[in-house]
Amino acid sequence: MDIIQLGKDTDIPPEALKVALEDAARLMEHVCAQGRPASKRDLRGLDAKLANAIERLSEDRVRDRLVDAEANRNVDAGDDEADRYFAWWEAKERFENALDGAGELLSLLRTAEDFKYPPGRPDYVVWNAGISSLATFWVDELQRNVTISAHPDDPRNTRPSPAVGFVYRAMKLLDEKITEQACRTIWGNLQSDGWPGEAW
Repeated sequence: MDIIQLGKDTDIPPEALKVALEDAARLMEHVCAQGRPASKRDLRGLDAKLANAIERLSEDRVRDRLVDAEANRNVDAGDDEADRYFAWWEAKERFENALDGAGELLSLLRTAEDFKYPPGRPDYVVWNAGISSLATFWVDELQRNVTISAHPDDPRNTRPSPAVGFVYRAMKLLDEKITEQACRTIWGNLQSDGWPGEAW
C-alpha cells in the first residue's frame, strides 16, 4: 500500500492525506491508551494488596515507627528540640498525606476492576475510532458523498464504493490488519447511527 498511489487514486492533496492519516493514528493510539480488556488482568489483585498495606500502615505502632524514622532522617546532630519537633511534625504530615493518597489510589483501582468494557472484539473498538476520523475527513474536509456498497459476495458483483475503498486503503497504510468487509461494516454502522449527522 502506497500513500502516493492512494493520493493519486482518490485525488487528495498529499499534505491533507498525511494529516488525515496522522489524525486517525493518533485517535487509535488514544483509544488503545484507554485500556483494552487485557489490561484489566494486570489490575486484578492489586486492590487487595494495597488495601492490606493501608490497613497495616494505619496501625498506630507502624505509623509511629515510620514517622520517627523519617523525622530522624531529616535532623542533624546539632539540631535543637524545636528543630526535632518540626521535623517530626513534617514527617507526620507527609505520612498522613501519603496514606490519604493510597486510599484514593485504592478507590481508582476498584473502579477500574468494576468497569465493564463494551462487548465485542477489542480491535473493532480501535478500528471504529480510526474509521470515524477518516470518515470525518472524507465528509467534512473533502465534502464527498458517502455510499456504502454491498458485501463483495453479493450476486450483483458490486465494487467497493470510493468511501469504503479509501478507508480500507488508509487503514492498511496505518498497518491495521483489517479487511475491506470490516471497514464496510464499521462505516455502515456509523451511517446507521446517523454519524456524523447531516453530511450523511
